[in-house]
Amino acid sequence: MARPRTDKPPILGDRPLVPSTLRVRSIEKDIQKVVTKRMGERLGVDGQALPADLKSVIATAAAAAARRSVELAVTTDVNEAIGDVTRGSVLGKFDSRVDLARKGLDHIAGSNDVKQIMTRRAEMLAEKKKALETAGFSAEEAMDILLADIAARGH
Repeated sequence: MARPRTDKPPILGDRPLVPSTLRVRSIEKDIQKVVTKRMGERLGVDGQALPADLKSVIATAAAAAARRSVELAVTTDVNEAIGDVTRGSVLGKFDSRVDLARKGLDHIAGSNDVKQIMTRRAEMLAEKKKALETAGFSAEEAMDILLADIAARGH
């Protein structure tokens, strides 16, 4: 199932789903490491030699980004769970409809009226084929005409 993509996780009211107190240190450290290296390259210095103020900004941004990544992961899992639950509901409805169709067909097949109608219809088709052959059409041509007639009527 296709999942909707979003740059921002959904927000409930004015509050993000993940509290600002949540810390995922392993993710924060990975983000910090990458950003510190890139900032060092931009400034032409070793990442460890960055000013303390810049390291603090990176740490704060990494913590916020880690929270957003957790929020996105939770949101993605929730969307997948919604899809799973919905799919189960749709399959249940489909199964109910198939069961109802089967019961309908069983009822029709068990009806003597339906059997008599089908038998009479088959007899009429056979008579029509014989009439076409009597009129000079070959057996194959007569069959083609019958099939075209049936297809044109949609039954």
